[in-house]
Amino acid sequence: MRLTAAALALVLAYNQPLAAEESFEGATSSPSDIVQSLNAGLLAIMKGGEELGFVGRLETITPVVKQTFDLHYLSASTIGKTTWQSWNQDQKNTYTKVFEQFLTANYASQFKSFSGQNFEILDTMTGPKSTILVKTQINRPNKEPVALTYLTREREGKTGIIDIFLAGTISEAARRRSEFGSIYQNQGFSGLIAMLENQVNALTSDSATTANKMFPDVDAASPKAEL
Repeated sequence: MRLTAAALALVLAYNQPLAAEESFEGATSSPSDIVQSLNAGLLAIMKGGEELGFVGRLETITPVVKQTFDLHYLSASTIGKTTWQSWNQDQKNTYTKVFEQFLTANYASQFKSFSGQNFEILDTMTGPKSTILVKTQINRPNKEPVALTYLTREREGKTGIIDIFLAGTISEAARRRSEFGSIYQNQGFSGLIAMLENQVNALTSDSATTANKMFPDVDAASPKAEL
């Protein structure tokens, strides 16, 4: 299934200009180089595996995520334009920090073993609203590859990832916006933050359910990739 221009436009419709306080570390590298840096970081924690442990994998991947993702932009997209613009700066900063922990905990929890996998960049494509898509896959020995497409955008002269499309077509920002928006509506800001912190704790203790995990199964030894 192709990632259509209409689907991209729907995702980008929820994006909004960010204030000066919402800058990001980023890099001046090309979109493909940004994704390659992320892939290299993920491969490092996979090869480190149990020797690194969860904390070691988390400490290794966190600076990589900060350099490759526009975390404020992605965070804003996961909650929706109206809600984001209704928050004060402290709320935005708190949510972005907890979402960063959620993202990095997912990486540390799910990319934890190496059995011959490798990352391949397949193509880069121009998207709407000055975005660039980087199409990749994780090759697993004797198993179907796992498709991941990254949506990148330049801001402040630096390039950052602003969305991940699972199976090449499923927007992670849109998926979380539906889930998080419902929690925010029913439980308010404190309830949303508590939910994310609980999920981070579950990932840390390896007790998170498949539904709460962000990425498909990348283990070559597993029976099936899960979405």
